[in-house]
Amino acid sequence: MADTQQILEGSCLLTTGEAIDEKGLMIAINTGTGVAMKASDAASRRVVGMNKEVALIGDTEFVVNRGIYVFDNDGTNPLAKDDIGNNCYVKDEKTVDKTGGANLVVAGKVIDVTTEGVAVEI
Repeated sequence: MADTQQILEGSCLLTTGEAIDEKGLMIAINTGTGVAMKASDAASRRVVGMNKEVALIGDTEFVVNRGIYVFDNDGTNPLAKDDIGNNCYVKDEKTVDKTGGANLVVAGKVIDVTTEGVAVEI
């Protein structure tokens, strides 16, 4: 995967609910507890941004950046140019797809689809 590209951003501070040991991941908030976690197709998850720093479980000043970022396009349910403007869904913390999994966790709006990946506005 290429480095996550920043296009536009804002940020918020959250407490981590798990160790986040890699930069450039989609980060979700657990809507039941309010803690930040790696994005996944799990119940009670809402994507809130991307991380530029790693964090340990329980860190209380974890910065989550909002904006437009490029993530991997899933090979099974890939997005295409005609998906621009539609929602895309979390496959995992690095990958988005067109149809979503069992929990339909929205990653954000598709801004562009290129050979580099999918530009997603979170």
